[in-house]
Amino acid sequence: MIGSSEPLPLDDLIAGIDRSEAAPLDRLREALDVAGRLSSTADLLVDHFVQFARAAGHTWAEIGAALGVSKQAAQQRYVSGRPRATAIASMLSGMHAAAARHSAAFGDVLGIPGLERFTHDARRAVIVTRDLAKELGHSVVGTEHLLIGVLADDAWPSTRAFEGSGLTGRAIRRKVERSRPRGKTSIPEGTHVPFSAGAKMILAFAMREALQMGMNRIGPGHILLALIRHGEGTAVAVLDEMGIDLAELRSEVVKAVRAAALAAEEEADEPPGEGAGPGGGEPR
Repeated sequence: MIGSSEPLPLDDLIAGIDRSEAAPLDRLREALDVAGRLSSTADLLVDHFVQFARAAGHTWAEIGAALGVSKQAAQQRYVSGRPRATAIASMLSGMHAAAARHSAAFGDVLGIPGLERFTHDARRAVIVTRDLAKELGHSVVGTEHLLIGVLADDAWPSTRAFEGSGLTGRAIRRKVERSRPRGKTSIPEGTHVPFSAGAKMILAFAMREALQMGMNRIGPGHILLALIRHGEGTAVAVLDEMGIDLAELRSEVVKAVRAAALAAEEEADEPPGEGAGPGGGEPR
């Protein structure tokens, strides 16, 4: 049995990263990637034993008490948001080698590890985020830039979730620009603008949001959910100043993401139209 006082193998994790003999900042990025994967694994570990306790006949009230949360919170997280077995197996088995190489190259360009599970739309959102920071003359990509990035396309669930509030991505961008004025120094083309620790944390949290919804790919909506859950930084301050109820927004984002996933499943189940080729293109 693993004792509560038994330390995590921190020395082993450090030694594993140090064996690469990479540059200090590259080791830091690798450490962030490892931390994100450990966090996802921890979620899956707890989920496994929540389901074990349920199978043994324990009530949600008892499970919630063991977790230190309410009965309702336990149900919300481990029923509607429970990772499917297929998502768990997919995460543990890894990706096809060719896709992994493509993802690694994408991460290298952005200076962010662990982007192999981002959908086409999510990658586009991250690229918009980086380009926006450069356009505004900001030397670091922050959470406020991520907020604009996930609202870059009106068709994305992350954007549609704001429909009820009457806010548009353009209006939120104007607010961000007022909150953080343009930099006085232009950033040369080709210059690498690093992501802040907070922005990288949000991207790591997006994986957790996807897993809790039973999904193994990360879309723009999951990044927005991670921003909301984080509850700190310029992005959240901007939303708060604009009168957005974060709990209500989170509910709307979850509904929009689920609706988009259901629509995608129904579309995938339809027989291909005349002249449609195999494969159907890259998942978005």
